[in-house]
Amino acid sequence: MPDRDKNTLHININTGGVFEESPIRSYILRYFKGISQPRVLLLIAFIFLFVFFYGKNEESIGKNDIGKIETIQESDILTKIIPTEGDGECTAILLNWNRLDNIKIIVKNLCQYSMFKEIFIWNNNVDLHLSDTMFVDTHCNKIRYYNSPGNMYFIARYLACSMAATKYCYFQDDDWMIKHLRSMYSNFLRFPNLIHTDTNADVYSSTNWKWCFFDDDIDLHSCYSWVGTGAFTSRENVLKFLKMTSKTEMSSLEFIYGDMYFTTYLNQVPYQLENSLIELPQENGFSLTGKDRMLNKLYMHKALIRLYNYLSLLKSKNNNNPSTQMIEDTKEFSPTLYERDVRSPCHNDKCLFLTNKHSFPNVKLFKYKPYINISESERLHSSFFNTQHFISYPYSHAVDNDNSTAWISQDGIVS
Repeated sequence: MPDRDKNTLHININTGGVFEESPIRSYILRYFKGISQPRVLLLIAFIFLFVFFYGKNEESIGKNDIGKIETIQESDILTKIIPTEGDGECTAILLNWNRLDNIKIIVKNLCQYSMFKEIFIWNNNVDLHLSDTMFVDTHCNKIRYYNSPGNMYFIARYLACSMAATKYCYFQDDDWMIKHLRSMYSNFLRFPNLIHTDTNADVYSSTNWKWCFFDDDIDLHSCYSWVGTGAFTSRENVLKFLKMTSKTEMSSLEFIYGDMYFTTYLNQVPYQLENSLIELPQENGFSLTGKDRMLNKLYMHKALIRLYNYLSLLKSKNNNNPSTQMIEDTKEFSPTLYERDVRSPCHNDKCLFLTNKHSFPNVKLFKYKPYINISESERLHSSFFNTQHFISYPYSHAVDNDNSTAWISQDGIVS
């Protein structure tokens, strides 16, 4: 817990009404707190006379029939205003295994967004043949599907993206409902050279701290991030990743576990947003047992070792290259991890919460060593810094429209 004597930030932005946000509100409250009884009576009389004469004027206008006066109801003028930048430039990629009902729910949700030109469903289940009739009740005309002759596991989403007709792709698993796509996409369009992912506070504390791996000597600057809870990427990045699988001579078993390699292999920290996630029914799917989690960490570790060896070899070749032209540029893209300011989408998907206040120590405090596995790395990071405070008071609590929550910074604010 933070030291309450420090000047820590406590933020909760209520977007529920103009009056709540207006500075006039506090003035009015202070004014009426000390008002005398005669002044109250005078104010009541004034309001009565105003309403009386205003009503007379409105009635006389009606009698004179000077045009038709429509009642203007209070409304949010931005309700029906939707950004059009990037429309039709993205393909949503879904993997089907054994949750077709979930796929249909997700298709209905995705189909409403104009950024998606197409929703590509890759069917990994050879016992189920997808057909048009299965999706009639989704009322979506953007669907394209592919019945794979075999289970390609997670690498299928990257193969599907490589086949897309758009320059961007969106990934999502079949057990989540993602509700902040417009705000997430708008931030992605600012920096489409980076992968943009969406996750909850618990996972965010790992993907921005425990699962970050840096070594400036070889230009290693990579953080692992899940893509199944929502991720935007360029098709160019996916093609680069597929080429990297060949350059690093990945085995066929590693290849099908592509999710554990994708964000790591690109050697750029994903631009991650934190917010609450909505789970869909998770039975009949790819379960994540304790053994599965250990396998994931094993492949995450293998990905890092392969990337480390590749960058080390590349660094050696660049140093021995007599020309000034680098064989391959491995520098970190801008904005780098500590140049970023977007943290969370607002609850209504109409804005983004920005702050330059970071919640975790500098990831470069730990220099990556290939002989340290992921579990041991997690233990070392946890012993140095406890992320529980952030998990309890994350960025998203500042803009979740809940007055009982708040984002609370752990460190003091230096003025």
